[in-house]
Formats: sequence, C-alpha cells, structure tokens
Amino acid sequence: MQTYLWRFMRRFGALGLFLTSLFALSGCGGGSGDTPAGSTGEVVIGLTDAEGDFLTYAVDVKQLTLTKANGAVVNVLPQATRVDFAQYTELTELFTAATVPAGQYTKATLTLDYSTADIQVEAGGSAKKAEVKDSNGNPIGITEVQVTLENASPLVVAPGIPAHLTLDFDLESSHSVNTAATPAQVTLNPILIADVKLEDPKPHRMRGLLAGVDQNAARIDLNIRPFYTPDNGAFGQLGAYVDDQTVYEIDGQGYTGSAGLAALAKETPNSWVVVHGAINTVTKRFEASEVYGGSSVPGSQYDMVTGVVIARNGDSLTVNAGSIVKPDGTLIFKENITVDVSAISKVTRQLSKDPFTKNDISVGQRLMLLGAWNPNTNSLDSPVLARMLISQISGTVVQPISGNTLTLALHYLNGRPAGQYKFTDTGASAASYEVDITGLMPNGVTAGDAVRVRGFAPPSAHPPPTSLPRR
Repeated sequence: MQTYLWRFMRRFGALGLFLTSLFALSGCGGGSGDTPAGSTGEVVIGLTDAEGDFLTYAVDVKQLTLTKANGAVVNVLPQATRVDFAQYTELTELFTAATVPAGQYTKATLTLDYSTADIQVEAGGSAKKAEVKDSNGNPIGITEVQVTLENASPLVVAPGIPAHLTLDFDLESSHSVNTAATPAQVTLNPILIADVKLEDPKPHRMRGLLAGVDQNAARIDLNIRPFYTPDNGAFGQLGAYVDDQTVYEIDGQGYTGSAGLAALAKETPNSWVVVHGAINTVTKRFEASEVYGGSSVPGSQYDMVTGVVIARNGDSLTVNAGSIVKPDGTLIFKENITVDVSAISKVTRQLSKDPFTKNDISVGQRLMLLGAWNPNTNSLDSPVLARMLISQISGTVVQPISGNTLTLALHYLNGRPAGQYKFTDTGASAASYEVDITGLMPNGVTAGDAVRVRGFAPPSAHPPPTSLPRR
C-alpha cells in the first residue's frame, strides 16, 4: 500500500514534506435543514488532536452531545470511555456511529472527567507528571468542552446520507504549560475544533468486533469499540470497503486483496478487527488500506506496548512506551520498557505484507509489540509479534538536496526530542540525519527550511539514509 501513503503525504504539499505545523478535521454533511418530522439519519464521529507538548493526555470522556438548531440535545455516546488524546496527532479514531433525528446540528459538546486523569509532559527529554487546573488555579473535575458549528457550516443529518464530523481537542492551543514546577502545572482553556467538510488527509482508524464479511460487496462490518474499549457497549456499526490493494495481517500472516478478505471471513464472529483507511470524499464510504484481525489486533489476546525504540544493544531494545494495553482494555502508561527480540517469531511492517526480521528494527522506529508485560522488571516477556509503524521526523534542512538524499538537523522523532535517541545501531547522527526521498519531489525545499517526513527507520544492521516506504 505504498500508493496510499504516497497520496496521503502528497496532499500536504511537497510529496511528504510540509513546512508548517498542522491540525485539520474531516467530515461531511448532506441534505438540507428541511426534513420530515420523525425522520432520522446516521452520523459518524471521529476524534483527533493537534500536536502539543503532551506525551500522555488520558482523560475520561463521559458524554458527547450534539445540539440541534432548535435547541434539542442528543447524546451520541453510549458509555464513558478513556481517551489518550496525545496518541491521536497522526490519525483520527472513528469514535461512534449513531442514529439521530434528522436536521441541522450547530454545536458539539464533550464532557471530560479529570478526576483520575493521567497527564504527562516532556521536560528536558523526559516524561514529567502534570496537574491540570483552570484559569483561577483550581483543580479540574468534570468540565465541558464545546464547539459551535454554525460559523462555518452546520452538521446536516438526512435520511440515507451518512454525515461525518471530526472533533479536534486542540491540546496545544488549549493549554499553557509550566514544566519547571513539580508536578508540572498545566492551565486549561479548552478549545474544540470541528469541521464537516472531509478536508483532513489524516488516516482514520476503526476498531471493533467483527459483525460480518461480505466478499461479494467487498465490505467488512464492525461493531465499533474505540480506544481499546472492552467488548461491551453499543458505539454503532460501520462498514469498511476493501479492494485489491488492501493489505491484511490476520493472526500474524500477511495477505493482499481478496485472499485477505477470505482469511478474515474465517475468523470467529465478534473477534477483534482494526481497520485503517480514509473517508472517500465522493462516495462518503470508509475505504480500507490496512486490516488487522485475530491475534494481530493490539490488545486482543496479548498485552500490547506501543512506543519508540530509543536504544538498541544487540537484541535488547529500550522502548519509550506511550502506553500498555491489557486485553481487558486497561491502559497503563510507562516510560521505558525493555524488550528482548532474540526469539521473536513475527516481525511485520505497516502497509506491507512482506516478511521482515528482528534486524529490521532500529533506533527511531515506532513499534507495536505483543507479548506479556512484566510489571516487576518493566519488560515485555516472550514477545510474539513486532509491527513497525510509520514514523515521523522533523528538523531543519542543513544543505541542498543531493540526489535522493535530504539531510536534516533532527529536532524531533515521533514527537520525542532527538537527544533521547542513541543511534549507535545505525551510525546516524542527529546533527546530519539523512533521509532517502527516492520517488518524492520536494519542490522548493532548500537549506534552512523546517520539514517533517514520514517513513521507516533504516534496518539496524545498516547505516543511514532512512528509508521511506516503497514496498
């Protein structure tokens, strides 16, 4: 699925290189405000986040309501769920699909509960616990975050036309952070941004229980369970459409196209499935680029660690973990976890069905690992699968592009300061970090420009340049 990533990057501008920080939202509206009394329609809502200073921002979302132009209020969230907003700067999670009364909706409101929040900021290259207070210095319990839709365009729900809305709780603009205090002090002035125009090129993710596979229609139906919610609650059902280019990983085995769909059809009903893709702006359908099923689904059978490799010594990885997810949906946040990959049997890479090995994992690589987390040693024991995920680097161009090589003074890698990484396994240098841009056309990018690039770190046994995905 190189083509999908290539297009995703191209829409930002210079084919994978873009020069400004960004946040955007997606969604669509259809129909008019004049609908028959008693009629209903479907609205699909996603959550995302702009980039900020937070390594973890886990709070409980108690309620999500939509307000109609006539003042009527509809709750579209069937139950409370915990969301780590810091994990959604690079994708939009499909949150809920609800049937609501048709008409125009002009406001969305998130009710957040901070009483057991887990919030950490980056301070001096390390994670630091933070307290969130209001503008008067008071601790925050339950608070509402609202956005008015009518200034741009209302959310229009009509029979037979799914409406899409993405909500962005903008962490960067919503907070001022003082990392000098212990714990760090964070002042909240919440800003929620919404859009209904499907203009955001961020990929979408849908997680849920397998409701059915229609091989003739090339569609997968899921009962949505977002944010590692356990297998209960009714967040709605949504279909994902696949094609011959869709990449699958089912129980650790890679497939492409119809073979993958056939393999998924053999999975047990109500088994876990995760789909990555995008909303088609013309058909308004969710189209899948990647599908994961069975034991390949994070948190379905094994403990899941998601993080970034910050050091490697032989087969011992030090992973700066954003989160650990237990099979029951429990979220645990740790800083560094040790993983021994000497006996790991499966190494895969996002957007590819090709085989990989432990030697393809190197410093700077964002990684998802399945195994058994040992809280006593803070290690992941007996890892059964490692999946290399798309990584993002940002820095300043230090010299004109030479052939297919872009050289950066590296500032951040996957949101973490470059100084956190020990590049001894690849020979890379943060001061002159080389990026392979074969196949891209970075028009106008020159020395002194600030850029971001998405791709994969080079194999551990080889020196740079960093490889962008071409498989």
